[in-house]
Parts: sequence; C-alpha cells; structure tokens
Amino acid sequence: TVNLEDCIEKFMEGEQLDDLNAWYCPGCKKHVCALKMIALWSVPDILIIHLKRFQFDHCSIRNDIVRSKIDSTVKFPIDTLDLRRHVLGPHDESAPPVYKLYGVSEHMGATANSGHYTATARNSKDGRWYRYNDAHVGETTGD
Repeated sequence: TVNLEDCIEKFMEGEQLDDLNAWYCPGCKKHVCALKMIALWSVPDILIIHLKRFQFDHCSIRNDIVRSKIDSTVKFPIDTLDLRRHVLGPHDESAPPVYKLYGVSEHMGATANSGHYTATARNSKDGRWYRYNDAHVGETTGD
C-alpha cells in the first residue's frame, strides 16, 4: 500500500542525470549532469491525477518488452488533498489548492492487454458515492 501523497513526492523528486543523458547548459555552453525535476507553479481548479499502473520489463527469454500491472493499492484522501506545500507560485488563500475526490476509474485484470474498467464517482448534488460497471449502477462508499 502506498499513499497518494507519497506518489506526488516521488513524482516531484529530483533525478540526477548521468553522462549519457547530460543536459546542454546554454549559459556555460557545456553538457552537464544536471538535476532534472518537476515543480508545480500553479494548479487548476479541477485536478485530474493519472497514476501509472503498468510497467514495462525486458523479457530475456523472448527478447521482448512485457507489460505487467502494478498491483499496489494507492490510498488517497477523499475529502482533503492539500497541495499547498507543493505549489511554488502564489495562491489565493480564499481558494487554496485543496481538492476533494469526485471519481476514480479502475482497471480490473492482470495485464494491460486485457481487463475491464469500472468507475466510482461522488454525486455532486447529494454527496453519495456510486459504482458504475457497464449497465449496472449501485450505491457504495468512497473507500
């Protein structure tokens, strides 16, 4: 199990480039082993987070690339995903970058080539959660 906050931290963590991936610095006009990183200056009113749920591995037997599903459970806050500490730019304190979960798309199946997608979503009018599975819809919890 991993927390969504940990996923965000990992996403924003710096990566030291090596000699094979050196960055050309226009200031010093040299290739340098720079620190590559992502930072948030601002965020939208509606935030969509897409988690990488498949990984690519080399299969030495077939000398091929094989996709496999990442089965780790991701825990996420339902009512308060607070991104204030991640946003570097100015933000309006009357509308801070704090999000409420409204839906999750879920893949069921062992591989990226097969499976089935369902969704769980919060009704914006009554706040109740519903599970959508093809033609079947039923009330559920946000957990």
